[in-house]
Amino acid sequence: MSLAEEIEYTERVKSVKSIRLGILSPDRILKQSVAEIYKSVAQNEPLDGTLMDPRLGTNDKAQVNRISDLDYKHDPGNFGHLWLAKPVVQLKYYDQIIKTLKCVCYKCSSILVDKTNGELMNKIKFKKGKNRFKFIKDEKKPADCYNCGVSQPAWGKGKEKNQVVQIVATFGSVRDPNIDKEKVTFNTEVIYYILKNVTDEDAMLMGYDPRYSRPDWMIWTVMPIPPPTMRPTIKMDNGQSSEDDLTSILNEIIKCNVGLAKALQKKDKKDKTGKENRDIQVIWSLLQMNVAAYINNEQSTMDKVTNRSNRPLKTLRSRIEAKKGRVRNNLMGKRVDYTARTVITADPNISINELGIPLKIAMILDYKETVMDANLSVLHKLVQNGPHKYPGANAVRRRNANGRWTRINLEYADRTQIRLRAGDFVYRHLMDGDWVLFNRQPSLHKMSMMAHKAKILKQGDTFRLNVSVTSPYNADQP
Repeated sequence: MSLAEEIEYTERVKSVKSIRLGILSPDRILKQSVAEIYKSVAQNEPLDGTLMDPRLGTNDKAQVNRISDLDYKHDPGNFGHLWLAKPVVQLKYYDQIIKTLKCVCYKCSSILVDKTNGELMNKIKFKKGKNRFKFIKDEKKPADCYNCGVSQPAWGKGKEKNQVVQIVATFGSVRDPNIDKEKVTFNTEVIYYILKNVTDEDAMLMGYDPRYSRPDWMIWTVMPIPPPTMRPTIKMDNGQSSEDDLTSILNEIIKCNVGLAKALQKKDKKDKTGKENRDIQVIWSLLQMNVAAYINNEQSTMDKVTNRSNRPLKTLRSRIEAKKGRVRNNLMGKRVDYTARTVITADPNISINELGIPLKIAMILDYKETVMDANLSVLHKLVQNGPHKYPGANAVRRRNANGRWTRINLEYADRTQIRLRAGDFVYRHLMDGDWVLFNRQPSLHKMSMMAHKAKILKQGDTFRLNVSVTSPYNADQP
């Protein structure tokens, strides 16, 4: 029986009807955080404020979470936060940031749309979300801002090597192509304040919903730190421990952040030419590179961050995508209830709409049938046969005296005392004629999953298919 069948929905427990995705805001990061992480892990020093802060949780069997007083099996841990000394771009939104900059004034952050044009505003209001943003982005932009009159640049990515994030504004190309172009590189801090000054009204006009996603949230000023359960420490036989790749890259981020904060505290922030201290720029670029590697360490535009043995670190994106990632390996390919798995064999003696199922599978893979007056006697006989005699049943589900659903396992219950009533459920063995869904991965097209009538086979341990049906499943043909 699946977990969903045991849940009784009430006013306190409701079913999920929709999911809304957005960008994690700084306020939300701080609200869900239980500890500030501000220093790297060092030997013989307290763990508070490090990546191993006890408030974040634990993956050690001998320890419990300090906040919930639960072990790692019952508590997934808590997030912490790291205040960044300088803003850092979330690499996922790098392109989106540049597209957004093309829609707003770099001086006053006002949207580059003529709000007095009623026809244009009506067109915008009829569009929502991505469609509205695309419409604003593709709309011809003015040479000067409607609000402050400042001439607007053209935005794009810089081409300087060893710079993971580089946003360049080209002045003089919008108004008159004959005017000499001047390229100015805007650092992340300036870009952050341009986006932060965008009003909620203008954000909504661009298709953003300020409650769930504002443009400035695409740049981190405070970074969420995942709990140790997401980056478990591996204990070796010789007593030593090996840190997870996420812990290693996060430790580097914290070291860079501490170094950048110290550099900013120095009085000589500017050299003789009036430019920002080069040390700050170097550490800031290193911090941006490590944060980018933490999200995606397989970018072609940057060198991969490696461990001491020169192996590239496996970070967030590589854990989610591809065949061995969380989605395909742990969610799409996971084992679930009411499924069976074995080898496919072609059998010309089976009808084209049938699926041959081994008897041992049919006795485990039960079918939930509702008890009614018409099938009461048949189901009662199956219940008396029990789980080890075919055709039989594995369990009965019914309401008890308190009105709650209970499941009776027929392997251990006294079957002679069970009297079925209309409305009960009997989990009987799979029988001939039952409709089943059959799937062979990889599911390349819709014919990779089709419905068949079950045909129970007393010999053999494989699924049997008619020879004509093996091709749509891409199964090996004889």
